[in-house]
Amino acid sequence: MTVDRLKAGQASYHVPMVGRVLSVFEAFQTRGSRLFLTEVMELCRIPKASAFRILETLRSAGYLAKDAHGRYRLTYKLLEIAAVAQERDPLRRQALPVMEQLHRELRETINLGVFEDGQIIYAEVLESPQQLRLVPRIGGQASIHATALGKAVAAWLPPEALDDVLQNARFQKFTPKTIGSEPAFRRELLRIRELGYAVDDQEETSGCICIAAPLFDMRSRVAGAISASGPESRVTKSRIAQIGRRLREACQSLSSHLGPAVQ
Repeated sequence: MTVDRLKAGQASYHVPMVGRVLSVFEAFQTRGSRLFLTEVMELCRIPKASAFRILETLRSAGYLAKDAHGRYRLTYKLLEIAAVAQERDPLRRQALPVMEQLHRELRETINLGVFEDGQIIYAEVLESPQQLRLVPRIGGQASIHATALGKAVAAWLPPEALDDVLQNARFQKFTPKTIGSEPAFRRELLRIRELGYAVDDQEETSGCICIAAPLFDMRSRVAGAISASGPESRVTKSRIAQIGRRLREACQSLSSHLGPAVQ
């Protein structure tokens, strides 16, 4: 939950009621599209009266709706707000033409991940035109240790920033191939820096391979990454290297043109 992610330096600015409202939103995001009042109480660890007031306030403002069984659900109002954030994201705007070109060339799903507050967020996804494909959710989080996007960003973080990111890393095993420890992950990052691109070889999802290259802002700080993903039946070992080189080339070119608007 959002409240649990607050950093020590931000504690003095924390408004408890705002934190509770955010935890309610995240309860719908992580646990279900329709929730009863009692479920919200349990998930967010807030008293019944507070939970009820928050839910009804959000409902009256149009962010939640309530069905005949008393269950609350999110409306599309949040989506409207998120769409504005996505549309105005300077990195997404500048990356989109490059992503579209890669989409035409590779015919695989092309993803843009942005690095925000120690997390990798999917900011744009162009679905593969082919029938067999895996499509992440825009706004979803890419794990640092198990996705190509995450590894591509982590490999070029300054040492202090990487330490901060890894301090709370759990190295969850999604598949038998997932990297399961910090020492192994750091060795992987050294290899990625040598190649110039990262590979997720069925580390987050069995049968899916993803390749990513980093994007840098005008101050040479890693700002995100672009990836291409597809099933192992199409993304063969020889094609991994080909895609990796193409992504590295495209991201290097785009990075050289990223202006101050990305900051």
